[in-house]
Amino acid sequence: MIMNKNNLTIIVVLLVIIGGFWFWQSQPAGVVAPSGVVSSSTPFTATTSASDPKIELGTSSAPRVTKGVVPNLGHQVVYKTGLTVEQKKAIVSSIEQARGVLASDKFNFDAWIDLANVTSGAGDDNYAIEILKFVSLNTPKWALPESNLGMIYGYHIHDNTTAESHFRIALEREPNVAYYWIQTAQFFIDIDNEAEARRVLQTGKNKKVTDYQRLEQMLKSL
Repeated sequence: MIMNKNNLTIIVVLLVIIGGFWFWQSQPAGVVAPSGVVSSSTPFTATTSASDPKIELGTSSAPRVTKGVVPNLGHQVVYKTGLTVEQKKAIVSSIEQARGVLASDKFNFDAWIDLANVTSGAGDDNYAIEILKFVSLNTPKWALPESNLGMIYGYHIHDNTTAESHFRIALEREPNVAYYWIQTAQFFIDIDNEAEARRVLQTGKNKKVTDYQRLEQMLKSL
């Protein structure tokens, strides 16, 4: 039987098509078509393996990871003397409430701040400082943890140098919040450095921070 070139070409093409179809049908389950070719008739679904990092799509572009060592939620709080039974009971309740929130969400930095505040009030400044430093490390644009560190070092521990450092970091982080300028100025007044308090208030006033009129009023009172 003699075949012309056209017939031979048709037969070869048919064999290739049949062979390719048989090869595809014989692939084990889970084999995915080569990447780079996505059909418009079916949605593209990414595949994952057990070793792939798990990312919550739609909420974050990367896994949420905290910096530093997470404070121990099981820490035994050290209570200062002089607390009444009612005061200690209220503190214990607040601690348990904050820990309950954090047990299910360690990224709730508001709850960490609450825990630091109540433990500092209980008398455990070291644990409060550990918490606030952890929060500050993980929220570099938030002034509150630095402000609270300044309060503890300044008014509880009486380390004025460290307190001043934290107050100034708070100002750097949120320079448009009048509260932090007033708080820092009040700290300097309380350590008998009225000249520096004036400089702080004047700087905030010159920056025209939000509610800078409050800074003006405090300046006039000095």
